[in-house]
Amino acid sequence: MPTEVSLKLKHTEEDLLANRSTYMQLIAKLMYVALTKPGIAYSVHELSQFMDKLAQIHLDAAFKVLRYLKNAPDQGLFLSTKFKLKLVAFSNSDWAGCQETRRYVTVFYILLSESLIG
Repeated sequence: MPTEVSLKLKHTEEDLLANRSTYMQLIAKLMYVALTKPGIAYSVHELSQFMDKLAQIHLDAAFKVLRYLKNAPDQGLFLSTKFKLKLVAFSNSDWAGCQETRRYVTVFYILLSESLIG
């Protein structure tokens, strides 16, 4: 898993990091990689919300996503040559899933035939 399921990231005043540029560059690169590796898209979305107050816990979570990518290099976008063109989408909402705003969080995925594309 690119992030721990039980880890709920939120803004904090503890262990704030002074230099945010490295984190911002890392998240920008992960956003680009998420286009071809949709399995990290939710994790990158969560991490991108903390650029204004970066803490050590956020940086550690970003490094966990990098370790996931390093250990799973072949898990990218796969489109089979023998498929009928069929687009299917699924979504799920978690009411009050955001720890800070208590708003709902929506998760979705899209399949093109049998291949995950989003």
